[in-house]
Amino acid sequence: MDPGLIVDRTKCLWELADVASLRIAAVHRQAEVDSALYDARRRAGFPRGLLYGTLSAAEIHSGAAIYGLDPSRPYRAIRAVPNGKAGPNAIERALESHGHRNGRGALLTVLDEAVAGVVEAKPQTGDLEVTAGLGPMTDLAAVHRSFRAAGRMLEAARAYGLRGVYDLSDLSWRVAVVAEPELAVLLLDRYLRPLEAEGGVRCAHRGVGAGAPEEGTVHP
Repeated sequence: MDPGLIVDRTKCLWELADVASLRIAAVHRQAEVDSALYDARRRAGFPRGLLYGTLSAAEIHSGAAIYGLDPSRPYRAIRAVPNGKAGPNAIERALESHGHRNGRGALLTVLDEAVAGVVEAKPQTGDLEVTAGLGPMTDLAAVHRSFRAAGRMLEAARAYGLRGVYDLSDLSWRVAVVAEPELAVLLLDRYLRPLEAEGGVRCAHRGVGAGAPEEGTVHP
């Protein structure tokens, strides 16, 4: 064959190899992206079903095995929102890493602009700008009940302008005051108004009837 033709055909083969290599690399990258998206959807789907009580017992056990939870151990549901500049994703990573760092199980995800999931123990947030409600201990099959309680704790903690993680033992009667506006007004009128009239206490409040007392409104 003519040497020039050989060189020309060799260049064509190199160009074909380059195109094929780029195409193969693109397909591999897309496969990795698809796999990551599928895992993210599955990772979000399992906590959502767990917290809303829509999973079967078999689904709970299989999901627990995948995400490192022990179905024989009790867990507490947690629901947290940023209380500063940190976004939900940063809060999720911080809370979950704290759980794993202490050798305890934790599974969290961003759910409806909040961080939600299950933990084995109350996280220590330190300087983390977050407000969170923590439900009672329960098994995984009933953790949706703990999640509802965690929502009430979060609502009460936010109403009082608190930062950190709070459960019922921390908030006690404050949960009832926030959840029952009529009770808030009754307690205010019965116990604090008389003291205010005598000059013993100042009842600064904002919208107690609407279930939104200011931080420091009512003191034990």
